[in-house]
Amino acid sequence: MRPSVIWTTLLLLLFVLLLPFSWATRIVFFIFGISPLFIIHMVYDVLKNGKAPLHTFEERWYCDYRHE
Repeated sequence: MRPSVIWTTLLLLLFVLLLPFSWATRIVFFIFGISPLFIIHMVYDVLKNGKAPLHTFEERWYCDYRHE
């Protein structure tokens, strides 16, 4: 898995875990503010360096299933 996906997921998890606490309001707003940057970087990284599918959509409409 790509590091950008891991970091974005950890940021989201931290955001969700801090939401119930009133003392973490500034941290929650900060994470909310920088989260689009993490998401844009993650999407760019996955689209630029991702693996292209080996088959067309017509051949295999679902890539996770093993067609044998």
